[in-house]
Amino acid sequence: MRDPQRGEIWIIALDPTKGSEIKKTRPCLIVSRTDYNQRANTVTIIPCSSGPVRYPAWEVDLDKNSGLDDVSHLLLPQMRVAAKERLKKKIGQIPSAKWHEIEEKIMFYLGFDGIFAQSVSIGTFVI
Repeated sequence: MRDPQRGEIWIIALDPTKGSEIKKTRPCLIVSRTDYNQRANTVTIIPCSSGPVRYPAWEVDLDKNSGLDDVSHLLLPQMRVAAKERLKKKIGQIPSAKWHEIEEKIMFYLGFDGIFAQSVSIGTFVI
């Protein structure tokens, strides 16, 4: 299997899970950097669901143009790391125009939405 790239949608087997983690084999968006994905045995993903929207501020709607069978939404609160062995097949790609909304909602969900409005210093790095 080739290394998944950021922005691709893959069918991923999420079971077994614990507690309230999202279950089943389902489409998931790869959000980890492609250069990381090439070196690591895991990828960071956001699962998709065609079920009802529960947290509109933390979900992103996707249409069938992304390679999905149904209109769905990304569940940011279910973002997680998955071993590459869980990846079954690539089914699509997020349109580049959708990335801005995804990035904004990830930053909001993680609580970084106000930080990047200004330059931030971390050690010797300036972000």
